[in-house]
Amino acid sequence: MFVFNKSMRVIPINYIQLNKKTNNRKKEVNYISLGFKGKRKLPDDYERRINFLKENDIDEFYAHSIASLPTIQYKRALELMDENVFEQSIPHVAQLSDEKYLQAQDLIKLGIIDQNLSGLAKNNKRVFERIKDLRKKGLHIDYLMLYCKLTKKQYEEAIKLIEKGYQQDVAAYLVQLTQEQKEIFISLINNNVYAPLAFEVAKQKQETRNRTIKFIENGVQAYDAIEISELSKTDRKKAEKLLETNIGDSNIAKLSKLRGKDKKRAKELFDSGVFPEYICDIIHIENGKIQNQDYQRYLEKGYSITMSYSLSLLSKNEMEILSSILKKFPEMEDLFKDNYDINIIENQITEENSAEAILSKEMRTPEGTLITLIKTFSADGLKTESRIEEYKDHSTSSFVRKGNRLIRINYNKFGQMDEILQILEDDITHSVEGAVYSKASKILPGAYDSVYYDISDFREDNSSEEKSMHFDMPNIVTGDGIQISKTTKNPDGSVVFTEKFNMNDCISERQYEEKRDDNGNIISCNYSYKISLTDGSVLMNINRSRNKISEDKFLEIINGIKYIISFDNQNKKIYISDGKNNKTLDFSEILPFYSKEIIWNTIKSQPIDTLLTIAKKVDKWSYCNNQDSQIYSHINEICTGEDLSVIAHETGHVEQKIKSDSLYNDDFLEIYDAEMTNFLTNFSYNEQEFIQYFSPRADLSEAIGYEEFISEANLLLTTYGSPVPTLTTRSQILSRYFPKSIAKIAEILGKSSKKSLLE
Repeated sequence: MFVFNKSMRVIPINYIQLNKKTNNRKKEVNYISLGFKGKRKLPDDYERRINFLKENDIDEFYAHSIASLPTIQYKRALELMDENVFEQSIPHVAQLSDEKYLQAQDLIKLGIIDQNLSGLAKNNKRVFERIKDLRKKGLHIDYLMLYCKLTKKQYEEAIKLIEKGYQQDVAAYLVQLTQEQKEIFISLINNNVYAPLAFEVAKQKQETRNRTIKFIENGVQAYDAIEISELSKTDRKKAEKLLETNIGDSNIAKLSKLRGKDKKRAKELFDSGVFPEYICDIIHIENGKIQNQDYQRYLEKGYSITMSYSLSLLSKNEMEILSSILKKFPEMEDLFKDNYDINIIENQITEENSAEAILSKEMRTPEGTLITLIKTFSADGLKTESRIEEYKDHSTSSFVRKGNRLIRINYNKFGQMDEILQILEDDITHSVEGAVYSKASKILPGAYDSVYYDISDFREDNSSEEKSMHFDMPNIVTGDGIQISKTTKNPDGSVVFTEKFNMNDCISERQYEEKRDDNGNIISCNYSYKISLTDGSVLMNINRSRNKISEDKFLEIINGIKYIISFDNQNKKIYISDGKNNKTLDFSEILPFYSKEIIWNTIKSQPIDTLLTIAKKVDKWSYCNNQDSQIYSHINEICTGEDLSVIAHETGHVEQKIKSDSLYNDDFLEIYDAEMTNFLTNFSYNEQEFIQYFSPRADLSEAIGYEEFISEANLLLTTYGSPVPTLTTRSQILSRYFPKSIAKIAEILGKSSKKSLLE
């Protein structure tokens, strides 16, 4: 199965607090309940319907909603299933009027099968015709709702902006703002605030907006900054005090509004270790505003408040998984009586899926340090423990028991690892063996300068829960070390990144060099990537270069084979020759009506193998923000920004469609499984969370882990990493700690082949 409409965007969350995700399950239940008005008698064949839907892999939440529909609407739901409509949309679309349902069918033919379907189909005929026209001309599916809300005049202005080269969502937001608001909006966009949030900030009154921007500058996530800045003066002061306690950003606005007995009760719950994001709901349950009988039942069994509430949010399927794991680890029952929270994760490493339960508990020191204890229990018998400390300055430390990692991290304003100290310990004596210090390069975004230090004289036992891990980097990183990776700038302005990293029995060596013109366009680049075993056996060896001959002609050399690539700007054709073979690629049909020239200019900066893959399997290439890039596999469409790394990732998804039989083989899954298990067992949660998108825990970000890993491997086999602010850290982690998996993907994709790509 391919990922439909899955964004590369990293959602701005607190990466180390998995417990925050648990609350999403409750939101899903509420979302589904919106589709029904009042109570409804269940159909006579309700149980048969439920069993049928489950057999067809419909999630139980949506299965119950669909199964309870009247006969005619249920038949519609089955039709929608056959058309691969997203399950969360099915009950809503099935209940549309006949007229709107026909409109939904028109949208499905245009490839819209996701969560946007119902909302788009509900529009009046005039707006609906606008939607169809925009979609046919290449507007990003997720941006269509924006254009529904525009007046005729705003719509016409937005189209003109798109034709001038503005990003599609940015154009729709700009036409709704005053001149002053436009300037604020663009400023926020340029500082990497996500466009919808930048729009909300720009619309605020000046005084409120100034507060929001100040919160964002101080590290508060934009969504929470907006909520907090709009509070009354009294509540805002309370929220600011809560921020000082290192409570986190989310839910602060709600907590600050509590009064009297509720406020007192909130403090009691907080002091006893209840998760802040649960406190308001628990108070509402105690006051009778929310009905949750399961919560009361678990309390009566002697479970803690946090555990009782988190268990009450689990689905039937998740409870079954938990029960099976509990049989293997009876000691888990003791944790239920302490203030632990629980997440159930279904692994997707192999076809024989396993599962795990992640239990986490928070404690706070008087100094404001947030300590999170995490215990992971897996159905396959694996158990790991780790500890995280988060400080007021948004830096963290993390330790893994039964592993050999201790890590101290400082984060930049994008939530990415800016400064990293990885201490390698003996997992029995806890004596320090060495340390790797990495700092994000200021010369080449997305690269890290790293040094290995021998600090065997340093001793500190961090295994006990009482021991602080808040040590200073300068006191440990001293003297000379061994350079692992480094970025330098040459006198001619070219930038060079080199890396040699030894992990287990693999050595990964990478070198990237680029030179840009005065306008920032790359005129030459070279990339080599070699993975070998410590015995000298070479698993992978890739060499790539690209040099600009003229404005419309380039020389590319891939693994020793030279290619001349020429671009016909008028007819949107590409001519490729290796000296023996010639190939013409016609991109005129896949370019969108809107943003055609922008996509064409983007195409001119892409390597040959990317263009060959897209020309072979893509029917449409539309334009969007880098973070909103995605693939619609069911209609052979990709939406990308202009960044090479983002396009390489999405091209990886296209490769999966072309070579699905060879990619999902036992050899690759076995290697990926082994390296991922090693990583999840021995590496800190700080590191794990940055690559959860590619891991068995990928269901937290609504992705399939190994499919995303293949796509990111395609990125790393094409270029050094990603300069996109929210995507930089993951490339470094994957390239260093998954060498065998990447080498296997290179073999399957033919990236290390010495045969001509034109044969």
